[in-house]
Amino acid sequence: MDVSLDLFDRHGYFNTSVDAIAKEADISRATLYQYFPGKDEIFLELLDVCGRAMYRVARRIGPLGPTRIGFDNLNWWLGEWSWVFDKYSTMFVQWATVANTEATVRSQVESFVDGYVHMLTRRLDEAELQGLDARSAAAILVAVVHRVNLFLATDRTFGRGVDEVVDGMSVVLQLMLFPQTPASVFDDVLGSKGDSSPIAVPTLPSIEGLSADERTADLSKRATRTVYALIEAGADQFRQKGYYRANVDDIVEAAGLARGTFYKYFKEKNRTCWSQ
Repeated sequence: MDVSLDLFDRHGYFNTSVDAIAKEADISRATLYQYFPGKDEIFLELLDVCGRAMYRVARRIGPLGPTRIGFDNLNWWLGEWSWVFDKYSTMFVQWATVANTEATVRSQVESFVDGYVHMLTRRLDEAELQGLDARSAAAILVAVVHRVNLFLATDRTFGRGVDEVVDGMSVVLQLMLFPQTPASVFDDVLGSKGDSSPIAVPTLPSIEGLSADERTADLSKRATRTVYALIEAGADQFRQKGYYRANVDDIVEAAGLARGTFYKYFKEKNRTCWSQ
């Protein structure tokens, strides 16, 4: 399991094979198969470990509400959530990819997320939210907190550390859940920050020759229709099967075209992704 976690981190779930796991663990394939039918089951075992850690934290949340204690409990919970995410960041990063594919483990990932949302819904029901459905609020919490922690794990918070990010997220979510919260509740968090330095957002690089308009600028109307048909077919296949599962054959079949036609306009499938 430790070796698999490391390989998932370095190469990704889909690019890690059973052979690679056995070789890295210095065991035979036969030995690996004594304990796990394949890498899917190893992934699920690791998912269970980090999932149980998240459940333990959620069970310890104190009462939530529009009070200083309620906000402190929310802030503590989000901080612990970030700690679990950081400890098992590889799994959380990978399941964001796996959950959008037809992989065998997808149903288990979805089942865990549904269970976690259900657990948070019960906690929010206890808080007696006003004007906001508890299950919808729980789903929003999971989506927002997961995404923010994903940004932290991949160093995309523009120089902000985990404490500052968690505090800011806590204020936003507190006001979403309990808009009647007095401003004084946030004094300990916002008052201690002083003047925060501006966020330096980097300029996105210009990628020439990849957009659909650039690709079709000098093409005939017929060729332009072909390029857009391939792009739309690629988008549809990525949506249905995920980027890793969809291949060139799937795209050309969906577009009703030949492989040769695809390679006339695109070198590889990721070019269709960029063109979108």
